[in-house]
Amino acid sequence: MLLPLLAALFAFAPANFHDPEGRLAELTARLQRSPRDARVWLERGQAYAALGELADAQRDLEAALRLEPELRDAHAAMAFVQARLGNDVAALRACRTALRSADAPALRRLAARALLHLGRSGEACTEFATALALEPRREPEHFVEFAQALAARGDNPAALAVLERGLTELGPVVALVDAANDLDVRAGRVDAALVRLAQLARHCARGTPIHERRVRLLAAAGRTDVGLPVDVTMPVVDASAALPGRAVPAARPLPTPTVVVPTGATWRYRDTGIDPGAGWQLPAYDDSAWSSGPAQLGYGDGDEATVVQSGPSGAHYITTWFRHTFSVVDPTQLPSPRVRVLCDDAVVVWLNGVEIGRWNLHIGVVGSISPASTGVSGAAENEYRTFPVPLLLLQPGNNVLAVEIHQVSGSSSDISFDCELLAGPGPSTAVRGPYLQNATPSSMTVRWRTDQPTETQLWLGSSAATLQSVVFDATPKTEHSAVASGLLAETTYSYRIGDAAGPFATSPVAWLRTLPSPGAVRPMRAWILGDAGFGWSGQYAVRDAFTLWTGARLPDAMLMLGDNAYFTGTDAEYQAGVFDVYGQAMSVIPTWSTLGNHDAGSASSATQSGVYYDVFALPTGGQAGGLPSGTEAYYSFDRGHVHFVCLDSMDSDRTATGAMMTWLQADLAATSARWIVAFFHHPPYTFGSHNSDNPADSAGRMADMRAIALPILEAGGVDLVLSGHSHNYERSMLLNGHFGTSSTLQPGMVLDRGDGRVGGDGSYGKATTGHTGNQGAVYVVAGSAGSTGGGPLNHPAMYVSLNRLGSFAIDVDGDQLDATFVGLAGPEDHFTLVKGVQRTLFREQPRISAISGGRQDYRLEAGAQHAGLFYVLVGAYGTAPGFDLFGVHIPLNPDAWLQVSLGAANGPAYPNSIGVLDGNGASTSAFVLPPLNNASLVGLELFHAYVVGDGVGFVHASNPVKVTLGL
Repeated sequence: MLLPLLAALFAFAPANFHDPEGRLAELTARLQRSPRDARVWLERGQAYAALGELADAQRDLEAALRLEPELRDAHAAMAFVQARLGNDVAALRACRTALRSADAPALRRLAARALLHLGRSGEACTEFATALALEPRREPEHFVEFAQALAARGDNPAALAVLERGLTELGPVVALVDAANDLDVRAGRVDAALVRLAQLARHCARGTPIHERRVRLLAAAGRTDVGLPVDVTMPVVDASAALPGRAVPAARPLPTPTVVVPTGATWRYRDTGIDPGAGWQLPAYDDSAWSSGPAQLGYGDGDEATVVQSGPSGAHYITTWFRHTFSVVDPTQLPSPRVRVLCDDAVVVWLNGVEIGRWNLHIGVVGSISPASTGVSGAAENEYRTFPVPLLLLQPGNNVLAVEIHQVSGSSSDISFDCELLAGPGPSTAVRGPYLQNATPSSMTVRWRTDQPTETQLWLGSSAATLQSVVFDATPKTEHSAVASGLLAETTYSYRIGDAAGPFATSPVAWLRTLPSPGAVRPMRAWILGDAGFGWSGQYAVRDAFTLWTGARLPDAMLMLGDNAYFTGTDAEYQAGVFDVYGQAMSVIPTWSTLGNHDAGSASSATQSGVYYDVFALPTGGQAGGLPSGTEAYYSFDRGHVHFVCLDSMDSDRTATGAMMTWLQADLAATSARWIVAFFHHPPYTFGSHNSDNPADSAGRMADMRAIALPILEAGGVDLVLSGHSHNYERSMLLNGHFGTSSTLQPGMVLDRGDGRVGGDGSYGKATTGHTGNQGAVYVVAGSAGSTGGGPLNHPAMYVSLNRLGSFAIDVDGDQLDATFVGLAGPEDHFTLVKGVQRTLFREQPRISAISGGRQDYRLEAGAQHAGLFYVLVGAYGTAPGFDLFGVHIPLNPDAWLQVSLGAANGPAYPNSIGVLDGNGASTSAFVLPPLNNASLVGLELFHAYVVGDGVGFVHASNPVKVTLGL
């Protein structure tokens, strides 16, 4: 059977693969048998260390080293244990011994930290440098730690150089920018520090702490320019819904903006395909050797004022670079500056060395061969992309705009580039959105961002021809939120956004549909995206594959499972990883989200602040259904007869008596929905790029959700649980009551071990049509909408585990839920869950081998009302049409196999197939197939069911279950 096979396989897994507590008993038993096996002492020491029992870990590791003094892994484990105990000298000694056998960057860094604690900063710097050179995948903390060691040695220039190297490799990661900023401040480089603060500020829609730091820095330096730009500190204010019959505001005339850099300007350009090197975006860069010419610049379209080189046919240059110097007398006289760029296929825009925006490119560092995420064609080739400019980036005197245009591939036929910089009031455009939030049966929130502060106006109507103004707010702002209320349930409306001058020309008519009333039974499709926001071509491919699969059937909801924008959830990363990719879908499909660990890099659930909470408008007062949670961190909403519950596995209190779990229990008790779907970021079960058995992985969040949230969810009748975090796809069998590590999974916790497919082993079933507790749930990890991360992918609770890019979809119609994982080539997994299915026969193994044989075990649970009655289990080749016997329908055909099974009753092939039900109306049986070594039988399907008799006739027939013969 499956469980013993997995147990045997797990015996060969690494020591830290299982839950350490589960390993201790096994390892102790092994030591009793083999007390001189050094490697078993090592494994038990590692298990103790994973549990934090450091004294026991040290004792076992010492025993291992007494038996085998040169055991490298024991020295390495001892180094980490001694470091956690604070014994720096012992940790350093163990590191040195382990490093004699083989080099490892993690040990080098551990040795460096010990040396630093011992005051030997010079040696520490050498170790950090070696570790960085060895590290195959560098992280921000690798550069930060090295820089801190150099600064401790007094070499601030070298420390800054290390951080600059990290910024070059990893991009404007906040930790690196912030550390470099601190070094600038120490060295008195106020202007350089201000530029770095500007880098941080542009990632924050609410940049108050960053700007307060700027004020303090300027004041300490005796500078007087301490004011904050109004457009940066403007708070987000929701526009209130207009009452019916209100007066429509008169349209104001369109003002003319100030043109700082016009279209058609002359630009320096580099069209050799060779990277211009570090610092090419900075004002001080010498571009005198570059070519120059007026825009439009490009090739292939025939409308260029300046034709640039394309490179060899079929191997065109991926990137072309442009620079333009312009002069500003007084930046304070240029409010709301913004850059508009004509770009084909992708663009990154810099002002005075600071990136102000990108479009159609992945997040992170880009180079000369970094392709556009997707190709641009048709009308999109002539569209201008608008990027707001932080006012503090403009300097009196000369300024430099630097732009790089990227092609999608070397076979791209054309590029186009032009650019302008505008300031002051002018025709407005939406640079983000519109997108739909907080949908209810009677209201919808529409949000968008503009390139300059404007009024907020929303038009709504039954069609594009009947639009009327329903929301107007005269307060100028760049972040707009219009709540249209008093709407009819299940009604489609056309809408358009704009300001007091009228609808935006660049924002065409879109549409929205209000939700059904709570409890209304309506078909629903939800699109689920986990860990998506990289902005690279794979993410676009996942989106396009789903678009092709769903066709004209648009989803009714989008669920984002966290880590929506990499790498720290900055505002720019949300633009590139969310809105640039899904903007069109989000304009017509309401979006709901949960917080991931990468989103939390720039957000806080405790204060509901930061980019994540600026982007989403989520229900706090139960306005979309469910009980009020009082926070956007966790909430619930109803979509007809489906109740969705969002939990915050990242940043909120996860204790059983904390606010979130207390609310969860009450919310589940209050709902009367037929279906319950829960979603949060950290999966309770995964052996992908994260390991849910490891208590140290993700600071125990996965274990907390499994041990604390799952009992509440299952008791409340949850049907489906969705998570991300692991960058892969994993889908469980029908489970109930599994709250421990993988080694604690028991047969009774798997309610259906089959594939859940109608055409396969049969759909999963639940007896009631409501949400009765503990009837089973399916757990899905769908964290591969942006990247794949590998891993063992063999968690025993999972039926399917795939290291594939893709997204997930659920369709709920009445009492049936159909789920599909849509990969790049189409559906790669699917299952069905049906409610109201009375099942009294349950199987263990859905498949057995036609070559080596096997066994399918059955649980007969007819119920206490049938206690003491006799039963007969029989088999058949098919289930339809079945036959009737004494008024009971038997769901098996009266075929040849029915005769075989009756003739073999209570024999080796059918043990206990005829018997008497116990006091609970239960029994067990099996179908046992001997080794046949007959490949011709592969694919054969047999079905089994049982009937219950009272001595007079038959009173009950079970559901059929299937067994498939395989290799």
